[in-house]
Amino acid sequence: MPARSPRPKKDTTAPEVLSVLHALPVDIARSLQVLGERVVLAESCTCGLVASTLGRVPGISSSLCGSAVVYRADSKKRWLGITKREIERFTTESAEMAKLIAMGILSRTPEANWGIGVVGHLGPEAPPKKDGLLYLCIIRRTKKGKLKIKEEWEHALTSKDRAPRQQEAVEVVLTHFARILEKKMTKEKLQKS
Repeated sequence: MPARSPRPKKDTTAPEVLSVLHALPVDIARSLQVLGERVVLAESCTCGLVASTLGRVPGISSSLCGSAVVYRADSKKRWLGITKREIERFTTESAEMAKLIAMGILSRTPEANWGIGVVGHLGPEAPPKKDGLLYLCIIRRTKKGKLKIKEEWEHALTSKDRAPRQQEAVEVVLTHFARILEKKMTKEKLQKS
């Protein structure tokens, strides 16, 4: 079961949130460049907004391999190798699906070190138990080529409308990824000293 993110108590359209969405991509790009690593994404409910947000950073092409917008189940099957059985078993909006699409995109992108999968149900017409839930999985390719889960999160979005929820989801994804990269950079600095 993935960890749960604490519920943010802020308005995701407030100026401080928007400034975070400008700072995080720069921090991520810088960290990836320092580490000499690359990321690839599989996005469902965010419809490519995570990659688009990262894509605003000059020079990101050395670190961002791309993003597959796998909104529909058929795209998940055809592009990432998700099986019909997995979709029926886990549904397309679940922690398991976030993990499967992260693994699918990373396994298909050999130049990437990191794979991020993001799914969720942002409404309208979401089932009440899934309304506003975001699932995130971040996977790392080890030096030996194995795919290792670094983080899985279930996050309850606080925004009520679809567009603000998408922006909030982007912030959640970027915040988690930036934190993981920062930890990795700190660990590597300690090992070098």
